[in-house]
Amino acid sequence: MLPISNFEPAKHSLKSNGNIKAYAASTNQGPIRDYNEDRVAIILNLPRPENCIEWKKVAYFGVFDGHGGTNCADFLRDNLHLFVSKEKW
Repeated sequence: MLPISNFEPAKHSLKSNGNIKAYAASTNQGPIRDYNEDRVAIILNLPRPENCIEWKKVAYFGVFDGHGGTNCADFLRDNLHLFVSKEKW
């Protein structure tokens, strides 16, 4: 197995977040590229949509694989949760 030159350890929660007791995110760039194209989004309390009366505390977790480029993964990381929260419930 090839060593990974810029390995980063997984990031994880340090305290309890309501019903979520712990969470972690980890990605691995692999041996082919010298950069990581994966993106992760974690939002522990997604804002309630304006058109929604009942909204429990919602946590949002997204893992986006770059597959040869970062443009789509970056867009989804930064915007997908906005589309989810605007959806009519």
